[in-house]
Amino acid sequence: MIRRDNSRLSIAAIAVQLQHSGVQCPPRTKKKTYNNVVSAVRTAFKFGYQDLPGKFNPALALPTFRISKKERPKVDPFTLHEAETIIAASHTKWG
Repeated sequence: MIRRDNSRLSIAAIAVQLQHSGVQCPPRTKKKTYNNVVSAVRTAFKFGYQDLPGKFNPALALPTFRISKKERPKVDPFTLHEAETIIAASHTKWG
């Protein structure tokens, strides 16, 4: 549980939790979602640790998950007819 000290989020408390959490991708969380959350956490910690140059930023130790080619969603391109319809509509609307 993260506590608030004097209405400020305690960076030290979060750092301790990150170091001892043994981070893994939760079972029903997609890898991309997890990576997006980790990216936001890293950015916040990077900003917070700017004032603490001698301290280790624990967010840098968080793992990210590689998304393989098989796990990426398939691209669903427009059919030739749909593309021509879109182009014709844009030409009539914007010239």
